[in-house]
Amino acid sequence: RYRSGERVPQENSEQLRLIAEGIALLEAQKNGKHLDPDAVYREFVLSITGITVSYSTFLSNLHALLAVLQITNNQLSQAMQFDPSYISRILSGQRRPAELPTLIAGISEYVAIRHTSGSKALALSDLTGISLRDIRFSARCSEALAQWLGSNKESRSAHVADFLKSMDNFDLATFIRSLRFDTDNPQRRPLSENEQRILTGTSALREAELDFLCSCLNSPSKEDLWFYNDMPIEFWGNDPEFLHAYMSLIAELLKKGFHLHIIHNVYRPFKEMMLGLEGWVPLHMTGRISPYYLQNKQSDTFCHLLWVSENAILAGEAISGYPDEARFRLSSSSEDLAYYKLRSKRLFSYAHPLFEIYRSEQAKLLRTRLLADIQIPGARRVIYSSPPLFAGSEDLLVRILKRNRIPSRTRKAILQHRQQYLEMTETVLSHSEICMEIPEISEEEYRLYPVSLELSGMFYEDNIILTYEEYLEEFDQTTAFAASHPNCTLKMNPHAAFRNLKIMIREGAGVLVSRNTAPSIHCLIKQPNLRNAFENFVVPVVDTYKDPAARPGLSISVIRVFLDELAALIVPALIQGITDLVVA
Repeated sequence: RYRSGERVPQENSEQLRLIAEGIALLEAQKNGKHLDPDAVYREFVLSITGITVSYSTFLSNLHALLAVLQITNNQLSQAMQFDPSYISRILSGQRRPAELPTLIAGISEYVAIRHTSGSKALALSDLTGISLRDIRFSARCSEALAQWLGSNKESRSAHVADFLKSMDNFDLATFIRSLRFDTDNPQRRPLSENEQRILTGTSALREAELDFLCSCLNSPSKEDLWFYNDMPIEFWGNDPEFLHAYMSLIAELLKKGFHLHIIHNVYRPFKEMMLGLEGWVPLHMTGRISPYYLQNKQSDTFCHLLWVSENAILAGEAISGYPDEARFRLSSSSEDLAYYKLRSKRLFSYAHPLFEIYRSEQAKLLRTRLLADIQIPGARRVIYSSPPLFAGSEDLLVRILKRNRIPSRTRKAILQHRQQYLEMTETVLSHSEICMEIPEISEEEYRLYPVSLELSGMFYEDNIILTYEEYLEEFDQTTAFAASHPNCTLKMNPHAAFRNLKIMIREGAGVLVSRNTAPSIHCLIKQPNLRNAFENFVVPVVDTYKDPAARPGLSISVIRVFLDELAALIVPALIQGITDLVVA
């Protein structure tokens, strides 16, 4: 029945193990070849589970898996009985294994047996979505992990890509115009002096949050605001109207000059945390929010909320799973203010920056940080959306600036910036390796999305567009620069994953995400889990036709880019229209 296909054995069954052993014995008896029964079993499992192997997804997921479980190349190579250099070449993308399904099965079995105890089980569950119950059983864990490694399920790299796209596409002016503060937020009764309210349940909490924010807006004080919240995200439910009012009030606070200090809960599931950060990207890019995190994981059972302003506090607690019993205190009494301000001060004394934001006002501080960083040995990886400014010749840069009619004073500043940028890069290359990733763009795609000069380091907020011929010349000069510097390697990405970003990674130290266009901004990420996700980030691959003449019509990448841009225009207007109808 197995041979006819009438029945299929269970992938973790004893029968399948016996069949694998039998085939290994028969091969030895008939052909004198000695097969590993476990290898035969893994092949059976792969055929039964029907894993669809995507190599780019596999590589991205494998990087994330090794980083999260802190598995070294040597540990993996010993377990798989491979040479360490072979594993290194696989991880760097230089080598593709001939038997990928076999490699996936072997890695999965090794991890399931050796790396699923204690905190590693939680980390593995968070990364892959495999339940803790399945992780406890090696066979189930191995099967589910093989599915995750070789399927098209999203890894942390995908969530990082979404976060970066949000930063790449953000337009501050459009965002501010989309918020209609006068009509979106109805007048609320402000807190009177020494008023105290006790509220129960999350529906009351949502109203209390809006009242607190409105109280801050109506206050003559512009003192900083302090926010902490580790309550389960499901306590807020799916309420678009509340979310719109909430974000509008936060934006209005920033518009009026308030500075917000927020402790983010980085111990939520990774996808949930990145979605939260993605939603806050527009507001963080104003430079008026300081994000923090706590190094020690808080209780998932006993949850807290603490918001503090100069004239009001909102504090509460809840037991996870019982939102209707959550209890909160909204108060403006002097006694409560004194107590909760001190409590907030103590809490934030334990907080560490989640990431640091640099805008043009902090240009000198950023430069000081970069000058200190270039002296520290350590491999760097830089992902560019256009060829690096320092690698092109001064003659080419002058021609580009003159063609774009850049004033002579600005030209001088850009040329000076290029020279300083070159000197800093060569300082790093004198003691460490740099891997540069640059986009290799077809003329077809370039017509829709031309490349601009890479000027994020000097906070230049206008696009200086290159012609395709200038782009190719700069591309060739970047290739020559890499060839002339032994510590510099060049990797070609098949398309421009981002239009306005540069991502600079120094392993184990930090990630600097820089945006070229307004608002020009640099985001320095040091929090370990978030930093590791960026370190293992794989640039998303989109299918393109290398030869536009090979197939008629638009390439897949161009169509997708067009649809993305169309959605960016239509969706906000559609959401705004629906919101207006709901409010009406």
